[in-house]
Amino acid sequence: PSPGRKQRKTNPSFLLNPRAFPVIQRHRGKRGDAAAAMAIPLVLVLLPLGLLFLLSGLVVNTVQAVLFLTIRPFSKRLYRQINVFLAELLWLQLIWLVDWWAGIK
Repeated sequence: PSPGRKQRKTNPSFLLNPRAFPVIQRHRGKRGDAAAAMAIPLVLVLLPLGLLFLLSGLVVNTVQAVLFLTIRPFSKRLYRQINVFLAELLWLQLIWLVDWWAGIK
C-alpha cells in the first residue's frame, strides 16, 4: 500500500456490509434494496453447497479407486454394481441440492 493510505482492517462483519461490494451498489438504484440484501446470503449459501458437492465427489472417486484395486480383479460384476450405486448417490445428492434450493417438498 502507498504510504499515505490507511489499510482497511478486514473482519467478518465487513463482509456482511452491502456497501463493501461495488457491484451491489450499482444494483441499489435499479432493483432496490432486495438485490443488495440477497447478494451476500446467496454467496454464504452457494459456497458451502458447492464445497459439499465437490468434497463428496472426491470421496466417491476415492472409494471407486479403492474398489477398482481391491474388488474388480476378483469380480467385475460386483464392482460394477457398487460403482452404479456410488454414481447414483452422487446424482441423487445433486437432485437433493436442487430440490432443497427450490424449496420443493
